[in-house]
Amino acid sequence: MQFLRKYIFLLIISLIVLALFAWIVKKQVFKNDGEVKVGVLFSKTGTMANSEQPVINAVLLAIEEINTRGGIKGQKIIPVAYDAASNWKRYGTLAETMIKKDKVDIIFACWTSASRKKVKEVVEKYNNLLIYSTQYEGIEQSPNIIYLGTTPNQQIIPAIAWTVNNYGKKVFLVGSNYIFPHVANEIITHEVKNLGGNIVGEAYIPLGSNNVDHAINDILKSQPDIIFNTINGDSNIAFFTRLNTLASDIKRPVVMSFSLSPEDINKIGAGKITGDLAAWSYFITQNLPENSDFLKAYQNKYGSTKNINDPAVTAYAGVYLWAQAANEAPSLTPNVIYNFMLRQSVASPAGVIYIDPYNAHAWRTVMLGKINNKGLFDIVWSSYNPIEPIVYPEFNTRAEWELFEYKLYLAEVD
Repeated sequence: MQFLRKYIFLLIISLIVLALFAWIVKKQVFKNDGEVKVGVLFSKTGTMANSEQPVINAVLLAIEEINTRGGIKGQKIIPVAYDAASNWKRYGTLAETMIKKDKVDIIFACWTSASRKKVKEVVEKYNNLLIYSTQYEGIEQSPNIIYLGTTPNQQIIPAIAWTVNNYGKKVFLVGSNYIFPHVANEIITHEVKNLGGNIVGEAYIPLGSNNVDHAINDILKSQPDIIFNTINGDSNIAFFTRLNTLASDIKRPVVMSFSLSPEDINKIGAGKITGDLAAWSYFITQNLPENSDFLKAYQNKYGSTKNINDPAVTAYAGVYLWAQAANEAPSLTPNVIYNFMLRQSVASPAGVIYIDPYNAHAWRTVMLGKINNKGLFDIVWSSYNPIEPIVYPEFNTRAEWELFEYKLYLAEVD
């Protein structure tokens, strides 16, 4: 009898401990009263709005779809969205608001490197997590960021080799005046020289500026075979429009772009840009069942698919990668989710994306597209298989790259 009482007592204590543990886990996983809050921080206004609005759309679409399938362990995902208005300082301020006031569990954010750097400071300070979906210059790793966009070895370097071999070796570099274009052009210069080519000129345009004539006049004087274009935002519209006007009497060089969005093409006009090129990990013309399903869902929700771009599709996949990790993980604590995300992969509209467990960047398939007279991309080259992300190009040391980028960042924030 005494043994039975002792057994019952231990059983009751065990049940109490288990119930307490379950309560603690539930409170840890769902600290927002049964809701999982996620930050959605992009620009709906300003020079980056054309590029970033489709990313917002895609993130919200993925959240809606996941909620219809049960959310995160039965809990509804609640998006908390702010307009960063194409202001990199505002990104940092709003990210802090999302974490401290809105209590978000994760943030999907940023296009430009300057905005990412500001959010990086915040998520590292508060041990939160950022999912970054735009192609970028590399030269960065953080225990609080998952990088899903392509690194230069996945996007820029394959494009250089193909373009130089097909169009010629005289190259002009034009870009927006911020971190990504400067780092990209350092890499392009190195690769072009290795291919026996020559950089005949280089020009930068302030982000959001329509003052592009000086760059175009330099291009026309140097008579390149190829223009490698790292302009971002609305300046692309001004650049292509003026390039066609100022070069109307000559056969202008082909342009290979690394940040040209479909919405930019729509505003420029397909007839003015037919035959030019772009390098991305996604084109709307991809023949994949996942892409067909995504385009149908996007069309049903937003009425048109014309503005969809690579970072939008990458962000859409990113929400699913996060949701898979969150449903597997014992809690939504950022470092726990980070570690669970390192084992994730997804069959996305852009093909298979999987995260490298050593550097938290994604393996991606790259494609080169030529713009046709409908403003769509005909794919002229593909890697077919995902390419391993290399964060620090090997012709400089990691320390040299980080110093180079840090100086660019200091110049930008002054």
